[in-house]
Amino acid sequence: FREIVDSHGVVIDARTAADYREGRVPGAILLDYYEFRRSFDSVAPYLDFENEITIYCSGPVCEDSELLARELFARGYTKILVFNGGFEVWEEAGMPVERE
Repeated sequence: FREIVDSHGVVIDARTAADYREGRVPGAILLDYYEFRRSFDSVAPYLDFENEITIYCSGPVCEDSELLARELFARGYTKILVFNGGFEVWEEAGMPVERE
């Protein structure tokens, strides 16, 4: 996952805004799955049909990233990766974290 974050594409955080503010993968864009219909238009300019989109949520048992991936796929985005470990695994691995 670190290689994807460093190399190219867009990283999307599918968690809530509160979780996002508490800590996120550097450079990740917030697109809360539960706010998708209201928030998608503001995130869409950052997405490209030709580039990879990597999505993560809270951790290995969180399904929000999978659900968000389905929503994006339905809108025509096909280069989607889901980081199943989520933010929990990212942070536990000692990877950099952005906070507000």
